Order: sequence, then C-alpha cells, then structure tokens
Amino acid sequence: MRSLILAAILSTCLQLSFVWLGSAQQSSKLVPDRLTFSDDSNSQIGATYRLNGVTIQDGFSSSTITPGTVSAGGDLLKAISDGQGFTVKDFALFPASRSNLDLKELTFVTSGTQDQETWTFGITDVGAFDENDQVQSALSLRYTRVINGLPIFYPLLFVNPEEGNMGMGTYTQDFNAQLYVQEFGQDQIAISANNTSATNESRWGVYSTCQGSGTGIRFGVVGQAFTSSGTRYGVLGTADPDFGYAVYASGNMAYTGTFSTASDQKLKKNIREFTALDRVLRLRPKTYEMKREEFKRMNLASGQRFGFIAQELQEVFPELVREQVHAAPYPDGDSLNVERTDYLGVEYMGLIPILTKATQEQQVLIEENEDRFLSLERENQALERRNQALESRLAQLEALVGQLIEQQSDQENTQHIGLTNARLEQNQPNPFSNNTSIVHDIPATIKEAKLEVSDANGRVLKVISIPQRGHGKTILETDLLTGGTYFYSLILDGKVIDTKKMISVK
Repeated sequence: MRSLILAAILSTCLQLSFVWLGSAQQSSKLVPDRLTFSDDSNSQIGATYRLNGVTIQDGFSSSTITPGTVSAGGDLLKAISDGQGFTVKDFALFPASRSNLDLKELTFVTSGTQDQETWTFGITDVGAFDENDQVQSALSLRYTRVINGLPIFYPLLFVNPEEGNMGMGTYTQDFNAQLYVQEFGQDQIAISANNTSATNESRWGVYSTCQGSGTGIRFGVVGQAFTSSGTRYGVLGTADPDFGYAVYASGNMAYTGTFSTASDQKLKKNIREFTALDRVLRLRPKTYEMKREEFKRMNLASGQRFGFIAQELQEVFPELVREQVHAAPYPDGDSLNVERTDYLGVEYMGLIPILTKATQEQQVLIEENEDRFLSLERENQALERRNQALESRLAQLEALVGQLIEQQSDQENTQHIGLTNARLEQNQPNPFSNNTSIVHDIPATIKEAKLEVSDANGRVLKVISIPQRGHGKTILETDLLTGGTYFYSLILDGKVIDTKKMISVK
C-alpha cells in the first residue's frame, strides 16, 4: 500500500513538474535551461524514458543527444534545441554526486541574471550509504531559490516508508509522528483544514482520536504555543455564541491557570444597577446525582452534586438558563454518526454578581436593624433610669408610710400589751437581705400563736407557728422574698395583736 502511495505521489509530482516546465518559458521571467537526473549507479546509462510526452535520456557518457529529448550527463557541454523553443544546455554545472546520501533525484533548474530556482524530487537512501545493503529509500521534494545571490531553502516533503510516516516542511526522517508538518515562518498556517460541504449532515474540519489498550496517558489533541514574546494561544476556538460553542467539553473540565471572561467596559452597553435579594430568596438549591447510565455519551459527572434544577431556576432567573445541544460523534462502520441530546444548561458564573448584589442588600438590612436596635437600646436605658428614679421615690414614700404605721402600731400595741401582756418587737435587722429575727412575748394562757407575713397588697405569703410561750424569738427565712416592703403580724388565738413593717433589700 505504501509503495502504491509513493508511486502515486511520484507520478503526480512529475506531471506537475513538467506541466510547469512547459509553461515557464512563456509566463515566467526565469527561463528553464537545465534539467538533470542523477544516478551514477544506474546500469541503464544512455537509456531513454518517456513521461507524459517528454523523453528523459540518462547519458553520463553519451556523446549524442536525440532531438526532442532531455538528457543528463557530466560530459555534456553543448546546447541542443528541439526546434520548439525548448533548450537544454550546460549540464556539466550539475554533475551527478553523492555526499552522505544516495541520491536518485530529478532536478529542474531555472535561472536568470540574479535569481535561480531549483526543484529537486526523487528517492533518498535513509542512513549511511552502503552499496551492499538493501536500500531503505525515502521520497523527498525540496525547493531552493536564490534571490540576489542569497539562497533560500524550502524542504517540502519527506516520506519515510521504514517508519511509515510523512514529513512536510522538513528534509529529515527525525520526527516521531505519522504526519509531521514544520513551518519555517514563510506562511501563517502550518496546517489548514477547511470543510466547505453544504450538506445538512454532520461534518468535521478536523477529527482526532487517540485510543488503545495500554495504560499510558492518551491525548486526543494537544495545542502548544511558545514564542519569546507576544500573545500565545495553545488552542483557539471561535463560534457565534447564538448558534454554537467555541469550546465544548463532553466530560469534566480542569485548568491549572486562571479562567476569565470578557468584562471590559468598552465591550458593554445598557449598563445599569439591579436588585437581587428578593429573587435570590426564591431560589431552591438541590442535591442530586446525574443519570450517567441513561446518557452515557454525555460523560456526565459522577457522585453527589449540588446545584439548581434548570427549570426551577428559569422561573426566577431566565437569563441564566440556555438551551443546549450535545452532539456526540461515534464511529458507525466507515463513517461517523452523531447522537443528539437537547437539554437546558445553567450559567453558574452568572450567579456570582447576583449573589454579590444580594449579599450587599442583605448587609444594608443588617446595618439598618443594628442601628434600630441601638436606638431601642438607648431608649430602654433611658426608661430604666426613669424607672430606677421612680422606684427610689416609691421606696422613700413606703418608708414614710411604714414609719407612720409603725408609730400607730406602737401606740396600739402598747395599749394592747398592757391588757394582754403580749408584745411584738421590730425585726432586726431592718432593712434586711437574707434573714431577720423577730422578738415577741406570748402569755402562757394563749392556746395558738403564729406570725403571719404578707406583702404590701395584703396577700399572705407565709405563716409561722410559735410553739413556745413567754419571751421568745423567731428567725424569719426570706428565701422566697424579693426586694420590697412586707408586713408581719402576731396573731394570738385568732386575734391580731400587732403588725409591723419590714423592708427587704435584695
């Protein structure tokens, strides 16, 4: 198969070369004047070969040239014309030669006063020359042009059947690729693929796969850009965003640098503020898993995911939901088919400014509430100060009332005790905080004696039975009493003998 390919390339190039040869005399300022075919090991010296109407005669030792033929030979020192305006002359300037390669090449030369062009096409031996080895040949095509005495070398093609690869723009077999293209700066593009098919079926400009059963890393496409200065694009994709994707990944995406989107003010119009908090509060985040088994060719993410349901997000932020098309090519015999899946996609990057705006609005509300709280706190402190002032005045009034009551009680008790020999003394200490003691005298004839404690509203809080008679003392525990004014009464056989006031300062 490779031999057939090489033969086809050789035949095509020869046809193109001689077609160009025939037209050069009429259209080019460079007049073809030398054509050589060098092969000093060829046993067919002197033989003639017919290609597309042009006869080539190999005659290194030939002394005559058949009219109408193109001959080569180191001893050819005369010009021969075929009578049709085609002249071959002075082949001695291009003798057959071999340096480190065995050259079996056809050379076509045109020359002018300062300019010269040379096309060389033929078979080149790969490796060091050895007459006894099996020739491992490669097909090459190269072009040399001399402009104002300065040569420019253009290696165009190198086909190496030993490695099964082809190089373009190179004249060496030292490349590790099935097809290697090298561009030396004469052209903008090293490889250009353009599929201009008008069919409605799927078409590709470039389709690349890398597969195998090994465990090594596989790269379907690798793009690299290295220069000493200037902007570099490893891979550049362009597409109208309304109709397609500049880059579409069927599977996970990752990067080690930064990811940016066009945001320059000069690229934007209709710039205005917006509100977001009310709509953000309507969002319904979800956790979910993708249907990987049902949509295998989409290479959906695995494991538990966090995000939004596109249809639900569309109700709140329709600007962030897009109709998408997943077109998965797959081999089908000798052609490629496409499995199409229509779905809704979410522009999660667009949520960043929305959430930022919602956070700002929420912060304004928080600060307003903080100011309102501080204002209420100041008002509360003022009310507390007023309340403390009122409580202080109330305590003073209660103390005065207590003194009046105490004076009246003392008078009444004096009269009562004088009649019954019973007596109730003022508690000590007074005011008190934890407990206080009450001294009393109870006649022996009294059957039931008790102390009754009540608050300022007359509500009885505690009743203490007094079993002893005569002069005694009762310790009043005040665990249940809060700060304020209280009263205690001595009750003998159901009659109130005396009542006194006491003040708790807890």
